[in-house]
Amino acid sequence: MQEPCQFEKTGDFRDFRRSRLRLICSPIHHEGLVYFTRPDGLLFVIDVVANQIVYMKYLQTNWWTDGQRGQDSASLTMDGKHLYYFDISGTCIIFKPGRKYEEVARNRIEQAAPLGYINNFKSTPIIDGERIYLKAEDHLYCIGKK
Repeated sequence: MQEPCQFEKTGDFRDFRRSRLRLICSPIHHEGLVYFTRPDGLLFVIDVVANQIVYMKYLQTNWWTDGQRGQDSASLTMDGKHLYYFDISGTCIIFKPGRKYEEVARNRIEQAAPLGYINNFKSTPIIDGERIYLKAEDHLYCIGKK
C-alpha cells in the first residue's frame, strides 16, 4: 500500500498537484464531484468547488488476498447513473455517484481466470447503450442484453 501523500493527509485538492500520488487512471467529473482511483484500488471523491476530499474508499476485490494490489490501470467508466470500476482480474464494482459510497452490484467474469490469477484487464471499458465492452489480454467481452 502506498504511503499517504500530503493531499491525502490534508484533504485539500490544491495539494494534489504537489503530491506524488501515482495515477494511471483518468478522472470522471459529475455534478461537481471528481472520481478517480489509484492503481491499488483506492477511490477518491473530490468536491472541486470546496477543494476537499468527500471520501476515500478501498474498492476491495477478491484478488487482493494474494497481495497483488497496485496493478489496476483501467479508468472508471460511467453510464449516466452508475460508476463502474474494473480490477485487473475482471471483477467489476458498480456504485452510485454522490457524496457517500453506495455499492449497487459486484460481478466477476468467471471464465476469465480463477481467483488469484491476473488476466490483465487493463483497458478502460466502453459503454454503448446497454452494453459494456471490456478487453482482457486475449479476449474482448460484450456484457449486456442481446
